Amino acid sequence: MDETSEEQPLQIQTQQSKTLTTQPISNNQRSKPNTLPEKGYIPLPQPYTGPPTVVVQQPTPTALTAGQLPKRSWDSGLCDCNDDIEACCVACWCSICFEAWLAAKMGEECCIPCIVPNSTVALRVKLRSENSIEGSVMGDCCAVTFCWQCALCQMKREMDHIKSNKSSSIVLIGEV
Repeated sequence: MDETSEEQPLQIQTQQSKTLTTQPISNNQRSKPNTLPEKGYIPLPQPYTGPPTVVVQQPTPTALTAGQLPKRSWDSGLCDCNDDIEACCVACWCSICFEAWLAAKMGEECCIPCIVPNSTVALRVKLRSENSIEGSVMGDCCAVTFCWQCALCQMKREMDHIKSNKSSSIVLIGEV
């Protein structure tokens, strides 16, 4: 573009069919970015020339999840059926119905015991992992294989314990 075309006034057609004539920006105005052009001139946006923003430290989580909580032991033992005689009787006489009821209380489908093989192991692992209870899948398999009704009763007692302590649970907040 040659200098003669830059010095010609610009004409802009507005919606009201009025023609606005503006003067081009002179070279000394271009070197001053804060200088406002004359009235009627539409300025182009200027690129950002500031320093780049650099994140030095990433934010840290403020609450602990179930996987980060310290492991704890079961609230009751596997053979502590005397703590809840009613559950023990139902688990002994109608184990499938009792397990279906437990599955529903855990947020699963009640038909799981009838459809999924070894569903008690899956439910027990879920209960342990969601509530940071010590143990292993092998330990769960052994408990369910050799003491199925006792394992069901222990799960029910644990769910009762969790429910009773849920209202008094403390959430840890702060940097980790």
